[in-house]
Amino acid sequence: MATVSCGSGVCIPRNEPGTIGCLVRFIDRPDKVLLMTAGHAVLATNTRQGDPVESPDMPGTVLGLLLTWTSLTGNVTADVALVWVDPRLVTPEIIGIGLPKNGAADVRAAQRARLYSMRGTPREMRVDQVSADIPLLARGPDWSAHLTYRGQITCRPGSPQMQAIQPGDSGAIVVDDNNRVIGMVVAASDDTTGITVVTPMSAILSHPAWRGGTLEVLDSIPPNAIAPPIAQQALAAATPGRADLSSLNANQKVMAQKILNAFFVAGYGLYQQVAAVANAKAESNLKPDAHALTASEDSVGLFQLNRMGGEGKNFSVAQLSDPDFNIKVTIDAVSRFRSFRAADSLDSAVDEFVRRFERPADTDAAVAARQRIAHSLYVSA
Repeated sequence: MATVSCGSGVCIPRNEPGTIGCLVRFIDRPDKVLLMTAGHAVLATNTRQGDPVESPDMPGTVLGLLLTWTSLTGNVTADVALVWVDPRLVTPEIIGIGLPKNGAADVRAAQRARLYSMRGTPREMRVDQVSADIPLLARGPDWSAHLTYRGQITCRPGSPQMQAIQPGDSGAIVVDDNNRVIGMVVAASDDTTGITVVTPMSAILSHPAWRGGTLEVLDSIPPNAIAPPIAQQALAAATPGRADLSSLNANQKVMAQKILNAFFVAGYGLYQQVAAVANAKAESNLKPDAHALTASEDSVGLFQLNRMGGEGKNFSVAQLSDPDFNIKVTIDAVSRFRSFRAADSLDSAVDEFVRRFERPADTDAAVAARQRIAHSLYVSA
C-alpha cells in the first residue's frame, strides 16, 4: 500500500496544501497516530472536527480526519492542527532528513537548523531569536487575519544564496543536527529579511488546547494503531448534515461539544454523536453535576449513571460529576452494543442508545422524546 512521508503536502480537499510536519500521538491515547501541520494551512472558516484531509501525493485518498487544533484568536503561542490518520497510509520518516527523535530540542541562538518541505530540498537555517513576538498577516484557505505569534523562534537562511521559505512550507518540521525537533514552520516575516517563524516544539507538545494531554513525536508506527472512522465520515458526507447547538445555552454547548468530540474520537459517526448528546440532554439537561438521589436511584452526571447497580457502580459522586469521566464511562459501556455503532440514521441511533444503554421504564415514550431532541440538534443539508 502506498504511503505518504512527512515533508509531503497536506490539504483539505480542493485547497492549496501546506506541509506534513511529523507524526505524533497523545501519551494517554497511544493507539491513535496523528499528523501534525500548521493550523492555518488546513482550517477554513467552515471547518469542522472530522473533516477529511488528503495529500496531493495521493489524490482522492483520505489520509485522515481533523481531530483538534489550537485557536488563532487571543494570545497565539501555537498554530497547530492534528489529523487522526490511517496508520497504513503514512510513514514517520521526513523526506530528506530521516526519522525525527522524540522530545523537543534545546534551542540556542546561532545554532544550525534544517527543514524540508514539498517545495524544495532540505534547507539550512540559523537560529536568530529563541523567543520573539512576531506580528504577521496569517492566511488560511478562505480567510486572513493580523495576528501576533508569541514566544516564537526566528531563523535566517544559512547563507545569502539559501532560499527563504515559500508558500506551502507552513507545517514543515525544523530539526537540529541530531534530528531532534526544534519546532514547526508557521510563517515568513512580512519584510525582506528572509526570516522564518518557527513555533517551538516545547510549546506544541503540552499546549493548553490539548486539555491536559501531552504529545510525543513518533519515529515508528505503533503496532496497535487504529484507523479513524473514515468510512463513517464518508457515509455522513453522502447524507450531509451537521450538529446544531444553537438552541443550547453557553454551558450546555460546552458539555454538548465535549460529548460530540469524545464520541468522534471513539470512532462514532455523526448520528451516534448527536444521539448521545440528545440522551444527555434528556437525562441531565447537560448539567455535569446533576444528581438524582432516591431510595432506588443514585444517578450522577451528564448521563445520570446509576451508582446503585448501574453503570455508575464502583464510582464516586465526585468521579461521575467530572464530565470527561462520565462520558468515558458511557462510551466504554455503549461500545458493547454493535447495533448502536452500526445505526445508519439518526432515529435508529437514538433508538439503540435508549433501548440498550438507558433502558427506561417507558422505553417507547423515551425513544420518541429523545428523537425529537436529536432532530432539534441536527441539521441536514
